[in-house]
Amino acid sequence: MSFALKIWYIQPILAFDNSKENIHITINVSNVELVDTFLTDLEASVQKAKTLKSSELAASLRKGFFPFNSVELSSETFTRIPSMVGIQGIALPERMAQFNETFNTLPPEFREGLLIEYVNSIPALLIFRLHRRFGSGIINR
Repeated sequence: MSFALKIWYIQPILAFDNSKENIHITINVSNVELVDTFLTDLEASVQKAKTLKSSELAASLRKGFFPFNSVELSSETFTRIPSMVGIQGIALPERMAQFNETFNTLPPEFREGLLIEYVNSIPALLIFRLHRRFGSGIINR
């Protein structure tokens, strides 16, 4: 079976406290006519997902190998973990499975701190990218 990348948006929810990881799907009146197609694609995606290997990084974390201090989020740690799951600057990976699986294995307080640091860095990364593309004049305008 050939597997084509579908364009549906399904929001992953990471495990927290006594809630297991899950997904969030919203269907409203504007997309009711697509429900049957969506369910067919979802079933195919679930079958495909069952054949995928677990992320090596997530597997290491599940075995208890956590090379970072979960209390302190240093700038070195902040730059290392996102790149380990395919995030380069502000560009997310095309496929988010490894990211979601890995983040789901991180301690919640560490995961929260890492996501906050990432979101807070986006404006600085955008300015840096604009500066590289258009030169120093972009900052002075």
